[in-house]
Amino acid sequence: MTTFYNSDEKLSVPSWNEIKPGVLLKTCRLRAGLTQEQLAEKMHRSRSCISKIENDKTQVNIVTFFTWIENTNAFDVLYETILRNQYGVVLQMNVTITKIEMPTNEDWGIVQINNLNNTYFRFDFLDGKPVLDKNFFADAVQNSNEKQRILGSDLYQAIQTALEFYFINRKGVD
Repeated sequence: MTTFYNSDEKLSVPSWNEIKPGVLLKTCRLRAGLTQEQLAEKMHRSRSCISKIENDKTQVNIVTFFTWIENTNAFDVLYETILRNQYGVVLQMNVTITKIEMPTNEDWGIVQINNLNNTYFRFDFLDGKPVLDKNFFADAVQNSNEKQRILGSDLYQAIQTALEFYFINRKGVD
């Protein structure tokens, strides 16, 4: 069991085999000292949406997941409980390419995953293989150590792998 502290209050995260995404996200919210209403306002969501996520009554998409972590300043929880674990929640979230625009000589290509509106990742080709733009992927992270952790994360790897498989499968179509 991993224990985190919020002033005098001790919060615990269950062992990895027992953890659910909602439990983890609720722990992050409580540690940040936020009510569901306060977090909902920060994330531009309804309180009932926050409640459904915390009670695992709805699947968490990648954007919501990272917005939650950002708004609760819980990057340490994210890295310790998920991104360093090869069986993390992030990998359980299906990464499916739903839109792709090819790069040109002047601009990067973009890829959208899981029909997430306004969530695109830039890519280009290097030695004939598609490669995500690392700077664009982690541009919101200011700390260089955190940026390196994200680029080594399961999420980054899952999107990179989906991009590679997209082009491998596409070769048979052309």
